[in-house]
Amino acid sequence: MLSAIPNIRPTPTDGAVTSNITATNLGVNLYAGIGGKVERGETPEQALVREFVEEVGGKPVEFSKIGQVGFVFLHKKPESKWNMIVDVFRITKLDGMPRKSEAIEPMWFDIENIPYNYMWPDNFYWAHLVIKNIQFVGEFVYKDADSLEQIYVKILE
Repeated sequence: MLSAIPNIRPTPTDGAVTSNITATNLGVNLYAGIGGKVERGETPEQALVREFVEEVGGKPVEFSKIGQVGFVFLHKKPESKWNMIVDVFRITKLDGMPRKSEAIEPMWFDIENIPYNYMWPDNFYWAHLVIKNIQFVGEFVYKDADSLEQIYVKILE
């Protein structure tokens, strides 16, 4: 089971969010969030902190789980790493700033100008909920790496 860590991170001081250009693994050359596998004996929250520090530096000190998203890629085998359930976190305070690494380059965007057309197609349906601090669950079925076949998003109250 994998955990997304996190997808969009608001910065309360300037009204901007950061995303990353991914250089390796899933979603090469797309803006995406810090992500990684939850290790044995580790909680998703512990994985969030570990992955963030390992991939871009800075340590999340205030954060909350905001959603959970399932991904199914019909063109992949069912056991593929592409098929996953992802916990989505919203970070509101960091100790230190994100920095470029071998795998990721953090980028900052104004909330009104998030480049959804350079992200996975599903981000359009849920990333704005993270920014607005709205809890949700979702499932996205891809018929191939670029095309959504099924979209499900439910806002939790």
